[in-house]
Amino acid sequence: MGEFDTLQKLYKKLKLQIDNRLLEFKNIWDRFDKYEILFELIFCILTPQSKARVCWETVKKIKETNAFINLNKSTLKNCLYGVRFPNNKLSYLSQLRLDLDNGKIDKILEIIKTDNDVKRIREILVKNIKGFGYKEASHFLRNIWIGRKLAILDRHILKNLKKYGIIDSIDYSMSRRHYLYIEKRIYNFSKNLGIPIYYIDFIFWYNETGDIFK
Repeated sequence: MGEFDTLQKLYKKLKLQIDNRLLEFKNIWDRFDKYEILFELIFCILTPQSKARVCWETVKKIKETNAFINLNKSTLKNCLYGVRFPNNKLSYLSQLRLDLDNGKIDKILEIIKTDNDVKRIREILVKNIKGFGYKEASHFLRNIWIGRKLAILDRHILKNLKKYGIIDSIDYSMSRRHYLYIEKRIYNFSKNLGIPIYYIDFIFWYNETGDIFK
């Protein structure tokens, strides 16, 4: 019971800070600027096994140098210094840039804007964005507001899920079925605790990093 009391205390302590971050996400959605959303997508492509703040600094470098827009692979690769698996992620970004040219990204953005089923949107992203699994797609949709009720099962979150008995063991390469199963477990945990899932994600992240970011 003591650990759950700690979560309640953290919820009260962090709620305003989390609300401010969520408001930033809502503003992104309200503006629905194509390139702002695109760079959020790029951020989520970069994050696997990399520090979030390092990835966001990388996104800023990519913006400043126009490396993505101009598809300058040499500059883009230099921007990826400090991000893990840079060659893989360079490949993902290169494909994303090609998909921007061929109209695929515009079609996906239109679906995001008009489809009310966020889980269906997530499936489309996983199938169509190179480098995206369920974690990355959920993260992206959360960061543009509409996916705030999706679970982002990264290593920090999984560690806390095990700590609080929501899962028995940690599987970093989980199947779609297992991801959705754990997501359902988090929904139930959230409901029983009386804390919305989008706060729990930030609280677990704070437990591991001492930070509220994105």
